[in-house]
Amino acid sequence: MNKAILLGTIGTVPEKRTTQSNKTIVTFSMATNKVWYANNKKNTSTEWHNIICWNISDALFECLSKGTNVLVEGEIQHQQYEKNGEKKSHHQIVCNSLHLAGGKRNDSKESSSNLNVNDAYNDVDNLDDIPF
Repeated sequence: MNKAILLGTIGTVPEKRTTQSNKTIVTFSMATNKVWYANNKKNTSTEWHNIICWNISDALFECLSKGTNVLVEGEIQHQQYEKNGEKKSHHQIVCNSLHLAGGKRNDSKESSSNLNVNDAYNDVDNLDDIPF
């Protein structure tokens, strides 16, 4: 089984491209953090991952930006290539499922964990305009 599940923060502005066959590709880098304690001292390390997503909706793409917290489920893909006569390789995560995981870092006002349903109703001028 080849499965990766990552919870982290988008580190670059997501790029959207369309293939000749009209399929959408979104790519971005993502940081995941590891925290551990040794000798009563907090230690952290950050790993960077290249993410490639196929056929993401425009609505979801509009929600993605540098600093957005996301949950990515996908497969690890290893690619080898040659550049200037030198063999190179890299890994990327081919995303099968992408979920928003709260608001942007340090943005407590818009964070989904801080949203209050009653506040949403207070922002509506006319309840008859709500489509449900």
